[in-house]
Amino acid sequence: MKGGFHLATSTDLSLQLLGEFYPERAQGLIAALKTANSTHGRMNDWRETQLRHFVEILIGSAFDLERAHAEKKISSLAWLARNLLELSVWVQYCNLSPENAKQFHDDAVRDMFGWAQAFHDLCIHREGKEDAKLAAKLVDLDNYASARGIAPLADDFTRVSVAAKAVGCDILFAKSNKIYSKFAHPTA
Repeated sequence: MKGGFHLATSTDLSLQLLGEFYPERAQGLIAALKTANSTHGRMNDWRETQLRHFVEILIGSAFDLERAHAEKKISSLAWLARNLLELSVWVQYCNLSPENAKQFHDDAVRDMFGWAQAFHDLCIHREGKEDAKLAAKLVDLDNYASARGIAPLADDFTRVSVAAKAVGCDILFAKSNKIYSKFAHPTA
């Protein structure tokens, strides 16, 4: 184990490890987290939701990974492996400090704003004019962020490479991400 990553030596071992944790143990973890936090109240609701979402994404990704392996879809496997790599970085990053966890939480709002802004810009490009409803939603999202103490919205979220460096796995992340990207892209 180096930098928080377990490098399995065989596909069978990897699938066995996945089966040991997903979905049953992972679902049990979600239930235990919810029960413990409702009993003891040691974390904010947003943090509990963040942790629950991490585990839910892992459950779905493990299922998709097994399916892509069974169907021998290398591009799908590469996309999923890359997503899991990023998720492992984010989990470690959020667990370093409450500030990191809050930053990641706030970045979800920034991501939504960036998505909506890009969609709005595409509408302007295609239609030649602004979509009034979408423009109003962008203002609503900005107001929502301001009301929660999130800095003015822009597409300025924390990059996964920055988070990887913070958790000490920047080189492993960069090299693994490059390998997975090569298999995920159409030229593969």
